[in-house]
Amino acid sequence: MRNEPRLRVTKWFTDVAIEAECTACAGSRFKVAEWNSGEPFHQPDRQHYQDILQQAFEIHRQTAHGARRDED
Repeated sequence: MRNEPRLRVTKWFTDVAIEAECTACAGSRFKVAEWNSGEPFHQPDRQHYQDILQQAFEIHRQTAHGARRDED
């Protein structure tokens, strides 16, 4: 069975994903560029950050693995 690439969250801010990696590639990390823990009144948008990580992963998947999401 082939190791299918998946998005795995590696860093959280409370319940908001801010960093993830590809389960099939060593060292491939995706970060939310908008994340700034130094903003005291900033409330991260969970869905927006999840979409950012997912989009970065989909680009990685297409280029590194030649796969599209609808092939799952």
